[in-house]
This record gives sequence, structure tokens and C-alpha cells, in this order.
Amino acid sequence: MKKILIILFGIILTFTGTLKLEAASGTIKVTSSASTVVVGNTFKVTVTISSSEALGSWQYTISYDSNKVKLQSGESNVVDYGNGSTKSKSYTYTFKALRSGSANIGVKSYRAYAWDESLISLSAGSKTVKLITQEDLIASYSKDNTLKSLTVGNYELIPEFDKETLEYSVSVPSNIEKITLEAAVNDNAATLTGTGEKEVSEGDNIFEIIVTAENGSQKTYKVNVKVEDPNPIQVETTDGKTGTIVKRASTLTKPNTFSETNITINGETIPAFKSEITNITLVGLKIEGEENINLYIYDESKNTYTKYTEISFNNIIILPLEYDDYPENYNPYEITLNEETYTGYKLEENSQFALIYGLNIENGEENLYKIDLEDNTIIRYSDEEANYYKTNIKNLQFIIIVLGAESILLLIILICVLASKNKSKKLYKKIIKEYEDNRHSKEENKKLKKSENSEEKDEKKEEIKIEKVEIKEIEKKKKKKLSDTQKLNNL
Repeated sequence: MKKILIILFGIILTFTGTLKLEAASGTIKVTSSASTVVVGNTFKVTVTISSSEALGSWQYTISYDSNKVKLQSGESNVVDYGNGSTKSKSYTYTFKALRSGSANIGVKSYRAYAWDESLISLSAGSKTVKLITQEDLIASYSKDNTLKSLTVGNYELIPEFDKETLEYSVSVPSNIEKITLEAAVNDNAATLTGTGEKEVSEGDNIFEIIVTAENGSQKTYKVNVKVEDPNPIQVETTDGKTGTIVKRASTLTKPNTFSETNITINGETIPAFKSEITNITLVGLKIEGEENINLYIYDESKNTYTKYTEISFNNIIILPLEYDDYPENYNPYEITLNEETYTGYKLEENSQFALIYGLNIENGEENLYKIDLEDNTIIRYSDEEANYYKTNIKNLQFIIIVLGAESILLLIILICVLASKNKSKKLYKKIIKEYEDNRHSKEENKKLKKSENSEEKDEKKEEIKIEKVEIKEIEKKKKKKLSDTQKLNNL
């Protein structure tokens, strides 16, 4: 009986172990940070092993197409262990895309055991990443930069909306101060700007809605909201533009040092700004074809409207004015201050300093100002330094003239001395030449006389020779005669 119980217990343990073995299961999941990657870029891949039972130990090898991607970080062969409670563990890899195509990333040679050392049945997945070039990516972007809808409150658009029509107009009553522009893009990948609540004033109010497609191309829709004005006041500005006077103070922005006031133009009350310091009056004008309202200087006595442009610095606000007495050598050039273009006077085009004549809004004084275009600072211009240098330059010019005159005088003297020396030298050469000629002549005469004397000597020698020969002959004859005489005597 005891033996039978032991056998039965062994069968139960074996059966229980088998059930546990089959019950333990797990997965190896592969995910990527991007499904499409541009060649040359990197992307992350995460491998996660998990099980319904506590993991005891596991191993796997990462597999990928080395022709398409390159492993830059992460262990390709993983062998790891659990702690009795770990049921999931993740590993991160960094890959670089090498060439276009599809790259499959997965695992191979994988195995896992539960904490009780039973084998876990694993199922492994993989991830396919599409690799494309930058050109392919750009070509894949949507080019749709159109609107799907466009509305201006409950007002009627003219003409009726069509995504290919870019300009519209809307008429609203004279008491309307704000409108709401609403629009929707035709492609969700596109973006738009220019919608929302907008302030309007009498006359034309032009608004732009810009749609940018996924590929960067843009399309601009324009909406002209016309606020009815029973009695519009149209004027011409000093720069030749036509504008309508703004009658709503809420649409105007008051400059510093100015106060709000009202004036009468053509029998109507107009909101305006007045400076007690400069005695300047400003009104708002909406220029035809322009979206923004600008302030203009209103001269009641001349009935003129001149655009008000102020240049703001740290503690000075300047209103540029016309001026014809700029310092010598300064010429007009376009300069940019606070994103506005003005005419400034510079010594040369690339100079970082410019002069501009203007009215100080804070104290009402007119001055010539020197502007540092790089630091955006300003100071009053003074010709004190220039006059100082002019005086010094004049003194230097006088000194240079005197030195120049002295130099010329010295040069003349030097030329005279050189000329005199040259003349003396020529005379000296002439004397030397005459002396040499005389010396040569004397030597020639000497030689000639010597030659003559030599010839005379030779002649004399010759004569002496002849005489000697003759004497010898005579002596010979005498001796012969003497001999003959002796012979005769002997006989």
C-alpha cells in the first residue's frame, strides 16, 4: 500500500510540473521610436521581455539587417537574471539608417526560465522600419495649402467661399467694433495663422489668413471687412496717399507725452492726441490698401496730414524732421531703427553712425542727433569736435605749406649747387682733358725728337762706320804700298 501511494504521489508531482510548465508563457516585444526614418538619422528600438510568472533568467540576440542599419549602442547579446519578482525587463538600442529600404529588427536564439527554473514558452515579435532619403521625405509631404471653410461671424462673404478664391469682402454696420474670423484647413497636416477676434474701424479693414502646407508652401487669403461710415472724411497726406480719418478712439494707441482730446474736422468730432510740450496734434488715418491704422500730424492752419514716426531709445523719443543743413561730407542713406526705415546721413554707406534731425517729444527741442546704429543709442550732435579738428587741420595745412615752400627753396638751392658742381666738374674735365692732350702732345714731340735724334745718331754711326772702313782701306793700301816699297828696296 505504501509503495502504491509513493508511485501515485510521483505521478501527481510530475503532472503538476507539466501543468506548471505549460502554464508559464511570455513574450518578447520589439518597438521603434519611429516607423519612418531618414537616411543618416538615428532611431531608438526597445526590446521588452515579459512573462506571466516571475522571470528567473533569459537570453536573446538582437537581429537586424546590417546592410540597412548600423547598431550604435546597446548589447547585441543579452544574458540576464531576475530577482524573484521581475516579470518584465526592457533594453534600448540606437540604430543609424544607412540606406533607403525596409529594415526588420527582431531577436533570435531566445530562451527564458521562470524563477522556479521551469522553461517559459516565449513568442517573439519584430519591427519593420521604413528608411527613406531626405528627397523622398520632402516629396511625401502634403502640398495642400487651401482652406476648407472661411467665415466672418454671421456676415455674408462676397464672393461665396471657394478654396481657390483668395480675396473676399464683408460689409458690417457702422456700430461694429470687433469681428471674428474663423477658418479650417483642408488638410490636417497644414497650419494657419490670422484667425480670431479682430478690431475694426470705419472704412476698409484688411485681414490676411495664411495657410502653410506640410511641405512649407503657403497660400494667403485676404478678407476686407468694410465698416459702413455714413460720412467718411477722406484726406490726402503730404506723401501723396489717400486715407480716411478714424472716428473711434478705441482703435487708436496714445503715444507717450500725449493726452487724449477731441478736435473738429468737417463739422465732426474726431478723437485726437495733443502734446502740450511740442504743440503737435495727432489723428488716426486708415490709408487705402493698408491694414494698420497710423497716426498723422494734423496741421489745422495748413490743413495737412504728415505721418507721425517716432524713434524710441532708452530715454529719448525723437520725431524726425526735414533738415537741409547737415555737416559737410555727410550723405543720405537708408537706416533701420526699431524695424522702421528712415533717411539718415552718414560719412559712408558702411558707417555704424548716422545723423538725423528731429524733435525731442519730451522737451520740445529740435536738435541734430548722432545715432549709434549698432548699440541703438543716441546723443545730441555737436560740431565742437569737428571745429577743433578743422582748426588743427588748418594749422597743419599752414605748417605743411611753409614746410613745402622751404622744401621747394631747398630743392632749388640744391639744384643750383648741383648745377654749379656739374659746371665745375665739366670745366675740371675740360682742363684735365686739355692737360692730358698737352701732355700727350709733348710726349709725342719728345718721342718724335728722340726718334729724329736716334736717326741722326744712326746716320752718324753709319758715317763713322764708313769713315772707319775707308780709313782701314786707306791703311791697307798704305801698308801694301809700304810693303811693295820695302820689297823694292830689298832688291
